[in-house]
Amino acid sequence: KKGNKNMTVMLLTSILLSLVIGMVLVGDVGAYTTTLTKAADKNTACGGDIVTYTIEINTTYTISDISSCSCEDLSTTCPCTLPGHILTITDILPWGDANFVNSTFDGDPMNSSIQNRTWVVTIPGTGGTCVTSTCTAAAATVSNTLTIATKVSDNANGTYTNTPNCSDCTVVTTATTVVGKPILNISKGPELQNASPGDVISFTISVSKSLLDTSSCEAKNAYIVDKLDDRLEFVGADGWCNNGTLGPNIIDCGLGNISNGQNKSVTLNVRVKENTATGTIYNNANASADNADNATTLTPAMVSILELSPVLSVTKCIVVNDTACLSSFAVGAGDTVTFRVNVTSVG
Repeated sequence: KKGNKNMTVMLLTSILLSLVIGMVLVGDVGAYTTTLTKAADKNTACGGDIVTYTIEINTTYTISDISSCSCEDLSTTCPCTLPGHILTITDILPWGDANFVNSTFDGDPMNSSIQNRTWVVTIPGTGGTCVTSTCTAAAATVSNTLTIATKVSDNANGTYTNTPNCSDCTVVTTATTVVGKPILNISKGPELQNASPGDVISFTISVSKSLLDTSSCEAKNAYIVDKLDDRLEFVGADGWCNNGTLGPNIIDCGLGNISNGQNKSVTLNVRVKENTATGTIYNNANASADNADNATTLTPAMVSILELSPVLSVTKCIVVNDTACLSSFAVGAGDTVTFRVNVTSVG
């Protein structure tokens, strides 16, 4: 009898232990692995472009919470649910927080503000099978997509690699974008012309992309800045130009965008100020754009100021009675005739 009692105790202990183990297993947190794959919609870009990154989030579940199993007998197979979870993804954008545009998760807008470059997303669960005391999902994978749009800085130039990150994640691929920057060339002519004080002369300023520029990026909102010599004054131009907006005697002209093979020019009309001494006036001009550095004319335009030759007016008349001066007058033989010669400078 004592032996039977011991066997009964051992049996009860075994059953109790099994129940305890089952209770421990019920409510186990699901195990999963997450991989991030990132790509950009542009491998090459220009300043001002919008680049959209796509981050594919693949979650593979292995074991999950079996608390949703409805099996009364743990030896019976029944369906169970692999629960979802919260995932925090960090992505430091290559052109700064200020250039963030928008983001979506599975097509729905989210995080209208960048929120410290952090996106908190909910990864949904999936279905599994509860067998005895284990809920398994054979290669159960859930795929989600996070997109992030950002603007390339106007003056960006070079290769930019961007890598997302999250805790307990494996990053499979990163995104790389090569950003080109246009280079401008500017010329001003004619290289030499002669003028005198008071003359109106013309300069033609031409801007194009430099032969050194190997990018396909157009120069956006290109413009010219020309600080005239103090001996010159602006008269007008054949383009959209302002006088004095940037400072005294500074002319600025908008050219719009300049693409490969394009040449844009503007002609300035200026007057040589009166009383300008003889000599040579050297005048350079500069060109720039929102996404291009400043360029200066390699050869300045020159104006040689010549001394004005005097312009004289000469008149001659016959003096009559010391008062009148006539162009013609009848005189007799032996009369004395007085002539007056007037010389006047008219320029």
